[in-house]
Amino acid sequence: MENVHSIIGRRFPITARILNFLFGHRGALHAPVFLLVLWCLLYRFRFSWLFCSGYAGHLIQDLFTAGGIPVFFPFSSKKVSLSPFRTGGIFDYVITFLLISLMYQTAG
Repeated sequence: MENVHSIIGRRFPITARILNFLFGHRGALHAPVFLLVLWCLLYRFRFSWLFCSGYAGHLIQDLFTAGGIPVFFPFSSKKVSLSPFRTGGIFDYVITFLLISLMYQTAG
Protein backbone atom coordinates (compact mmCIF):
# COMPACT_ATOMS: atom_id res chain seq x y z
CA MET A 1 0.00 0.00 0.00
CA GLU A 2 3.01 2.25 0.13
CA ASN A 3 2.72 3.29 -3.54
CA VAL A 4 0.58 6.41 -3.52
CA HIS A 5 -0.45 5.75 -7.14
CA SER A 6 -1.65 2.17 -6.61
CA ILE A 7 -5.34 1.28 -6.42
CA ILE A 8 -5.21 0.88 -2.64
CA GLY A 9 -2.95 3.94 -2.32
CA ARG A 10 -5.56 6.05 -4.12
CA ARG A 11 -8.31 4.77 -1.82
CA PHE A 12 -6.27 5.44 1.33
CA PRO A 13 -4.05 8.35 0.27
CA ILE A 14 -3.06 9.56 3.74
CA THR A 15 -2.04 6.08 4.88
CA ALA A 16 -0.18 5.49 1.59
CA ARG A 17 1.75 8.76 1.93
CA ILE A 18 2.72 8.01 5.53
CA LEU A 19 3.90 4.48 4.66
CA ASN A 20 5.76 5.76 1.61
CA PHE A 21 7.49 8.39 3.75
CA LEU A 22 8.43 5.90 6.48
CA PHE A 23 9.43 2.89 4.38
CA GLY A 24 9.80 4.01 0.76
CA HIS A 25 8.45 2.14 -2.23
CA ARG A 26 9.12 -1.58 -1.95
CA GLY A 27 11.04 -1.00 1.24
CA ALA A 28 10.72 -2.83 4.56
CA LEU A 29 7.06 -3.71 3.95
CA HIS A 30 8.13 -5.76 0.91
CA ALA A 31 10.75 -7.75 2.83
CA PRO A 32 10.14 -11.43 3.63
CA VAL A 33 10.93 -10.68 7.28
CA PHE A 34 7.87 -8.40 7.38
CA LEU A 35 5.76 -11.35 6.19
CA LEU A 36 7.08 -13.32 9.17
CA VAL A 37 6.18 -10.44 11.51
CA LEU A 38 2.68 -10.30 10.01
CA TRP A 39 2.22 -14.03 10.53
CA CYS A 40 3.34 -13.75 14.16
CA LEU A 41 0.87 -10.92 14.75
CA LEU A 42 -2.07 -12.52 12.94
CA TYR A 43 -1.62 -16.29 13.38
CA ARG A 44 -4.47 -16.64 15.88
CA PHE A 45 -7.02 -15.09 13.55
CA ARG A 46 -8.95 -17.34 11.19
CA PHE A 47 -8.07 -15.28 8.08
CA SER A 48 -4.34 -15.09 8.80
CA TRP A 49 -3.24 -17.88 6.45
CA LEU A 50 -5.32 -16.38 3.65
CA PHE A 51 -3.98 -12.87 4.16
CA CYS A 52 -0.37 -14.04 4.54
CA SER A 53 -0.67 -16.30 1.48
CA GLY A 54 -1.85 -13.36 -0.58
CA TYR A 55 0.92 -11.17 0.81
CA ALA A 56 3.51 -13.87 0.05
CA GLY A 57 2.14 -14.13 -3.48
CA HIS A 58 2.51 -10.37 -3.86
CA LEU A 59 6.14 -10.55 -2.71
CA ILE A 60 6.88 -13.40 -5.13
CA GLN A 61 5.27 -11.45 -7.94
CA ASP A 62 7.34 -8.35 -7.13
CA LEU A 63 10.47 -10.52 -6.97
CA PHE A 64 9.89 -11.33 -10.66
CA THR A 65 9.79 -7.66 -11.68
CA ALA A 66 12.70 -5.37 -12.53
CA GLY A 67 12.16 -3.40 -9.29
CA GLY A 68 12.68 -6.46 -7.08
CA ILE A 69 12.30 -6.65 -3.30
CA PRO A 70 14.72 -6.31 -0.35
CA VAL A 71 15.08 -10.06 0.28
CA PHE A 72 17.82 -9.68 2.90
CA PHE A 73 16.31 -6.75 4.84
CA PRO A 74 17.24 -5.68 7.59
CA PHE A 75 20.81 -6.76 6.77
CA SER A 76 20.73 -5.14 3.34
CA SER A 77 18.26 -2.83 1.67
CA LYS A 78 19.49 -3.87 -1.80
CA LYS A 79 16.60 -5.14 -3.88
CA VAL A 80 16.84 -8.54 -5.59
CA SER A 81 15.11 -9.12 -8.92
CA LEU A 82 14.79 -12.43 -10.77
CA SER A 83 13.82 -10.92 -14.12
CA PRO A 84 14.14 -7.71 -16.13
CA PHE A 85 10.39 -7.37 -16.72
CA ARG A 86 8.43 -4.33 -15.59
CA THR A 87 5.29 -4.26 -13.44
CA GLY A 88 2.16 -4.30 -15.59
CA GLY A 89 3.79 -6.06 -18.54
CA ILE A 90 2.73 -9.39 -20.04
CA PHE A 91 5.23 -11.34 -17.93
CA ASP A 92 3.73 -9.77 -14.79
CA TYR A 93 0.32 -11.13 -15.79
CA VAL A 94 1.78 -14.57 -16.58
CA ILE A 95 3.37 -14.74 -13.10
CA THR A 96 0.08 -13.59 -11.53
CA PHE A 97 -1.84 -16.30 -13.40
CA LEU A 98 0.67 -18.98 -12.37
CA LEU A 99 0.57 -17.91 -8.71
CA ILE A 100 -3.23 -17.87 -8.61
CA SER A 101 -3.34 -21.27 -10.32
CA LEU A 102 -0.86 -22.69 -7.81
CA MET A 103 -2.78 -21.28 -4.84
CA TYR A 104 -6.05 -22.61 -6.25
CA GLN A 105 -4.60 -26.10 -6.70
CA THR A 106 -3.11 -26.25 -3.21
CA ALA A 107 -6.31 -24.96 -1.59
CA GLY A 108 -8.57 -27.46 -3.30
